[in-house]
Amino acid sequence: MKELLFSIIKSEQEELKRASKKFGPHNNSHHESYAVILEEKQEAEESAFEFEKAFEQYWDDVRHDQVNPDVLAVMETAALRAAAEWVQVAAMCAKAQRKKNTVDTGAYPPPPPMPAMYANERAPEITAGLRRVSETNSLSYGDRQILREAMSYITQRSGL
Repeated sequence: MKELLFSIIKSEQEELKRASKKFGPHNNSHHESYAVILEEKQEAEESAFEFEKAFEQYWDDVRHDQVNPDVLAVMETAALRAAAEWVQVAAMCAKAQRKKNTVDTGAYPPPPPMPAMYANERAPEITAGLRRVSETNSLSYGDRQILREAMSYITQRSGL
């Protein structure tokens, strides 16, 4: 879990660099920051909604014992898109914290330390789940729980 969260934070920092290069290192006002964050949040929620629709279809298929593998592919794609959108939300929250006249040096502070809640008895289980995700490029129920924990941490960290 720790490695995944650090990877997500690194992705956030890379997205912040990309957005800063394209749109400038800071927003002009909190109103602009709000609008940018809102747009990214809505895109994340749209992807989550796509996932939810496909997930409901998957459950119907499971109950009728007629699972369509395409539904699982749609779920995977929607989940990945939602995760990418939440990374953009986190990056825009970080950008909103920058003061006007900030110069983008390309240097970013190290990620914050992991909360104590992640250094617990589930660490081996989480590590194994992350390994399965990276090896199989798919998410089992347990691995989805791990992703939910990671997204919960990111959401808490970004104050959403």
